[in-house]
Amino acid sequence: MIWVGQLLAYLKANRITHVALAGNLNRPSLFSLKPDSHALKVLARVKGFTDDALLRACTEYLADQGFSIL
Repeated sequence: MIWVGQLLAYLKANRITHVALAGNLNRPSLFSLKPDSHALKVLARVKGFTDDALLRACTEYLADQGFSIL
């Protein structure tokens, strides 16, 4: 399951303003995904089927939500 909304709520509740993304990406089957509304917004931004495209979509969405990306 993909709960971006819960992640955003946690970050905001704990007054986290800066985010760094590190590590690898696991690619589950598209049929196994159960994204929340925030995750759907991130997925709609993906411009290609590469890890880089997914990371860029994530960082753009987090920046739009007011977080600074390190």
